[in-house]
Amino acid sequence: MPNVPWLHIVIWFGSSMPEKAKSNLDAWNMPTRIINEGECENYAIDYNCSGYFRKDMVQIMRIDLCRLFAMHAHGGIYSDLDVRPKHDVLAEIVRDARNNALYVFREYGT
Repeated sequence: MPNVPWLHIVIWFGSSMPEKAKSNLDAWNMPTRIINEGECENYAIDYNCSGYFRKDMVQIMRIDLCRLFAMHAHGGIYSDLDVRPKHDVLAEIVRDARNNALYVFREYGT
C-alpha cells in the first residue's frame, strides 16, 4: 500500500481569499494545492462525471464532488479553509501518514 502524499489539498472558488483563510493555510506549514473551479470542471470531464454539470446541481455539491476528484487524483490531506491545525494533531498525522493512517478531524469555534 502506498504512503499518503505530503500534500495539503483545499478548494477555493472565487477571486480573493479572505485573510483568515490565508492564515489557516499558512498554519498547515506544508505544501498546499489550491484547487479552483476550472480544475474541478476538468476533473469532472476526466472522471466522466456529467452530473457535475447538471443545472440543478448546487455549488456545495460540486465542491463535494471536486474534493473526491482531487483526493483521488493527488492524495494527501484535505481540509476546509476554516480549519486550522493544532501542532500536536499535525505531528500525529506526520507520524502516521507513513503508516497509511487517515485522520478526519474538525474543531469548531477556533
